Amino acid sequence: IEERKRQLRVIKDLVEEGIAILSSSRDLVEFGELLHESWQTKRSLSSQVSNPEVENIYEQALSAGAIGGKLTGAGGGGFLLLFVPPDRQGKVIETLNRLIHVPFNFEFHGSQVIFLETEEDFSSVEKVRATQTVDSFHENS
Repeated sequence: IEERKRQLRVIKDLVEEGIAILSSSRDLVEFGELLHESWQTKRSLSSQVSNPEVENIYEQALSAGAIGGKLTGAGGGGFLLLFVPPDRQGKVIETLNRLIHVPFNFEFHGSQVIFLETEEDFSSVEKVRATQTVDSFHENS
């Protein structure tokens, strides 16, 4: 940790800037750019932060139109969360079609009990996913 104080300060500053962007009327693309910068900084902390498979997926996402992203979850599982402008999302989904796409929405009412939202029908997405070959995750060892 002592050797990584500079990177940790940068990450803290990125969090503060992210909050400033989200709390203002600034262009949200700036937030996606911060995610990318944060990813680059986190990768410099340790060779254990990522692996070649994750790097390949991230680079494919960027090439298809993603602005930035981050890994969520804790060691050995989780998600790659990507910031993709709406007009590029189809291309990113198509490029990464061997992976499971998990659609989500932001919640603006604070923490709530999770429940099944029957008004949103994901059956068409599930039909497409059922025809795809999905890569399994390989834990970094």
